[in-house]
Amino acid sequence: MTASLMAAMLAAFTRLADERPANRPTLIVACTVNEEFGFTGAKALPKLWESPDSIIPRRPDAAIVAEPTELNVVVAHKGVVRWRCHTR
Repeated sequence: MTASLMAAMLAAFTRLADERPANRPTLIVACTVNEEFGFTGAKALPKLWESPDSIIPRRPDAAIVAEPTELNVVVAHKGVVRWRCHTR
């Protein structure tokens, strides 16, 4: 995610928090870890609103996923390759 995209999302979130419009949706800004392999952050995120003692009172109403490729395969997209090499 680019820094400008993160800044735009945080600015919008701040504005909604400040203005508190009527019938506002439940919003969460979540920056998860391990997005390239394993997705442990994204997998753990729903557990935050499934727990009865959670700080998040209910499931969010919507999600904005800041994925600039729209999940298409692109040339030179950052990522990871894991491999093991044995030599003698």
